[in-house]
Amino acid sequence: MNSDSWPPAGLDLNELQAAARQVAKSIKPVLEIQEGSKRMKQVGSSFILRMGTRAALVTAAHTVSGPTTKVIALDKGSATRWPGQYLVLEPLRAGIPDADVAYSFGEVRAEADDLMGGIPLDRMAVNAVFPEGASFMAIGYPASKAEYTAADQSLRNQLFFVSGHRAGDSAYAKHGLDLSVHLAVSYDPKSVRTMDGNLQQGPKPAGMSGGVLFAPMTLVRGAETSIVFFVAGILVEQRGSPHNLLIATRIDCLLDELAPGRPEPDRTHAARLTS
Repeated sequence: MNSDSWPPAGLDLNELQAAARQVAKSIKPVLEIQEGSKRMKQVGSSFILRMGTRAALVTAAHTVSGPTTKVIALDKGSATRWPGQYLVLEPLRAGIPDADVAYSFGEVRAEADDLMGGIPLDRMAVNAVFPEGASFMAIGYPASKAEYTAADQSLRNQLFFVSGHRAGDSAYAKHGLDLSVHLAVSYDPKSVRTMDGNLQQGPKPAGMSGGVLFAPMTLVRGAETSIVFFVAGILVEQRGSPHNLLIATRIDCLLDELAPGRPEPDRTHAARLTS
């Protein structure tokens, strides 16, 4: 997947879009209730990580911090209030960057499967090595100035995806990023597309914070190939021109706590309950 073009050689854009739509129902917008009114403003994205009958609602910590009430739109006519206490990741040792990740647990009822299917643990890219130039696709809700009177209205603010490639080590050094914690993806603003593949005009990737950075993998079964998305990271920051970077916290940093996959000495973060 180390191509300088998109889609990478041998992959079809229609296949990538179909794969994106399959995971889209697990990605939800985060809204903030405007003080003194019942209106809401979209402030980020989130996604559902499924673990059997439990689920973790995951987002970027900065999207849900602060005194204002935050709401997650789940589906038409359904939403949940972000809890006053939730878990955040904090560095285990000095010198490790902040992960900027927050999450909260919930039970998934059988009748809610279509609503909160979630992305299963076996679709996490644990301990993966992504060399410079590796291809990625980020999916989330774009930043918008629109205000909403009901949480589910924001679901109509169409998800979009941004394709790009892992930035080089020089970009990591320039921006103070850590390879054990961050995935930095350089992208062309012209690659910002709706889920239908149309170029997205106006809205910005800043609203994708808390969304998902996927590593698209090709599965081969006999003569047939298909694209499967593995979660590589949690989107936490966007930096615009001239660098045009999407920055994600590696999914390993969260799974170190939820489903340990790295040896103890390699773990970077642990959970702390907010007060």
